[in-house]
Amino acid sequence: MVDQISDVTASTDQVAASVAEMSHGAREASEQSEEMTAATEEQTATIQEVNAVARALSEDAMNLHNEVNKFKY
Repeated sequence: MVDQISDVTASTDQVAASVAEMSHGAREASEQSEEMTAATEEQTATIQEVNAVARALSEDAMNLHNEVNKFKY
């Protein structure tokens, strides 16, 4: 009976250790996921800024083109 209890205790300890390892791995994965999400959000914001600047430059180019055309004719 004592041997069986020892076996159950050892098995329980192994399960607890495995669960602790899995929990640690899940925390690391979660942290990495959060970092990737933050990087993606930062890239998205940068792309939106570049887009806005490109639109503004395009408008400026169109306005400049129109102004230059006034002198051609």
